[in-house]
Amino acid sequence: NAGRYFPLDDVMGSNVKDADCVGIVIGRLMMVADFMGLQASSIAMEDSEDSNIEIGLIERFFDEKLDGMTKPDTVKIQATNLALQNVESEAHKTENYEYYILDDPKVHGKSKMKKSFCEPGNVAFCPPIVLANAFHPDGDLIISRSPENGGDIVYKNQSEMEDDFRSGSLHPGDLKATSTKIMVGVLERIAAAIKGDKDVTKASKALKAFQKKMSKKKK
Repeated sequence: NAGRYFPLDDVMGSNVKDADCVGIVIGRLMMVADFMGLQASSIAMEDSEDSNIEIGLIERFFDEKLDGMTKPDTVKIQATNLALQNVESEAHKTENYEYYILDDPKVHGKSKMKKSFCEPGNVAFCPPIVLANAFHPDGDLIISRSPENGGDIVYKNQSEMEDDFRSGSLHPGDLKATSTKIMVGVLERIAAAIKGDKDVTKASKALKAFQKKMSKKKK
């Protein structure tokens, strides 16, 4: 049992605060159990401080507890940043608005994108561009615009979109409108898949009940 094997401090790591730890601790322990159950030959994870902790837990559990099983190889990759906001200060963070969540209702496809960071000309951190290109189906990406604003424009890749946004020819409002449609579609497909799986639906309800309980405790 991974949850009983590791001391809490080892699972939390040095960068997790008590207020944040419940979901992170559960997620990391479930990850260890998942890889044990899958018996994967290799693991690809984002190259980050958090993943270093998770990889360490997985490797330790296999080395110290599962010596009869083959330990998976770990590969670190550069993952796309899907954050909606770049909020470093805890005081400025808002509940669940830094990322899209798997069981977000489709209304969050609109509300979260509306609040996402989108500074005109800034392509170094532009969530609507990143998300639109990450989740848009293969093929050209069309930004709908009124004739007065130049009409619809077609982009073949992310670089073309970034060039126009940097120059100012692509307005944040038009960009967000298209990104919103894409993310609403993604959330609708995920919701349909969750609804079609009884076990996942049950797990989702249990998680929401737990989140509600923890929110009441904070108050």
